[in-house]
Amino acid sequence: MDGRGPVGPGIIELPGLTNPDDEAPVTSIDKARTDVQEAIRELLAIVDCAEPTAAASAEPRVWSGLLVLGRALMAMFFARQAARWRVGRSYDVDGRRFAVVGTETVQVGTRFGKVILEQPVGMQQQDLRAARDWPLRRELRLPAGFTMLVVTTMARLCAQMAFASARDLARHLFEWAPSPRAVLRMVDAVG
Repeated sequence: MDGRGPVGPGIIELPGLTNPDDEAPVTSIDKARTDVQEAIRELLAIVDCAEPTAAASAEPRVWSGLLVLGRALMAMFFARQAARWRVGRSYDVDGRRFAVVGTETVQVGTRFGKVILEQPVGMQQQDLRAARDWPLRRELRLPAGFTMLVVTTMARLCAQMAFASARDLARHLFEWAPSPRAVLRMVDAVG
């Protein structure tokens, strides 16, 4: 197997992306729920501290914790949505019949940061050499691996300031920013 495509119906090997933070993709809704609960516990530990703490110390930790919570909630949302797309499920796109043949690991840029998603991969049932389809990405309207909120936010920022400044502001606010190339694609897509 060369790792680049279908071997036969129901068998697929696809190269996946790796998370730079070495996080495993959230494939279980129960695991995602546990991550959400842990993020809430960590936030409560910050704000429920009896020790004297300056607001300037607590506020950035709370903000970072809220971003962690947001990523955990989005991972749970994506896991729940992906669970509906089981291997073997058939569906139609533009009059062509597809079936889910496996999953691939991708990163989705959200307002809270990048979230790892095990997304279903579909192939045309009559032509295993045809291009792959990503039904969940289309269903959730995730253009180029980003939520629409990220795309529109970056496009708005770029309309008001230079691209580099827009990316710097996004990095400051959200603790991450899309690559320069991704920002150019977003601005081109939005217009």
